[in-house]
Amino acid sequence: MKKKNFQSSLLLILFGLMLSGASTFSLAYPDEGLQIIGEVNHPISLTLEELIAMPQTTVNAALYCYGDLVTSGDWTGVQLSLLLEMAEYNENANSVQFYAEDGYSITILMTEALREDVIISYEKDSQPETLRLVIPGANGNLWISMINSLTLSKDTDATEQAPFKPTELVQPSPTPQQSIAPQPTPKPQSPPSPSPSSSPTAAPANVKAAPPEWMPVAAAGLVLALVCTSLLLYFKKRRH
Repeated sequence: MKKKNFQSSLLLILFGLMLSGASTFSLAYPDEGLQIIGEVNHPISLTLEELIAMPQTTVNAALYCYGDLVTSGDWTGVQLSLLLEMAEYNENANSVQFYAEDGYSITILMTEALREDVIISYEKDSQPETLRLVIPGANGNLWISMINSLTLSKDTDATEQAPFKPTELVQPSPTPQQSIAPQPTPKPQSPPSPSPSSSPTAAPANVKAAPPEWMPVAAAGLVLALVCTSLLLYFKKRRH
């Protein structure tokens, strides 16, 4: 009987470890998605898991906001041009407007959006981050984060950026890493209500680096380790 109880407890511990792994992933990668609508033939809606499964591109670049260095490093994500091609953008599309969860929005021209070093990143230096537009050489007010929607438009207006002269600018170096990408299921979406663009005269809070994600993960791991140790000691004493 004791042996049976011991085996049942081990199964419960293993199940707890599986749940811990799933919760760790959800803490590291926020529950995000991305929709692409507007002047496209194939509106799509992608989950974060589908974005991560697509071919990756890593760009080494620095984020400057009006001359001040905010952060720099290796940004990993998906080329924006690849996403626009998946949505089958129309030839009359002249610009792409990005919307963030906090209401911030910016617009760039298609000529910029189709550059091979412009990506939608979900990692920086191998650490999870919210979805961010990485556009090397542009001022930080264009590096919008927490993106949840892209709308292609015929408009030719783009968000202005103040000129800046960083003392040291890291040159972008895209290094695509090929992987087999599953075909996401398209989900037509209705366009969100446009949010007003921020003024280029002040540094937006949207470009601040995301806080570290390791603290809640470490706490969850510590609690799980204490529980497992207590169970093992309890059943070891009962066997004697």
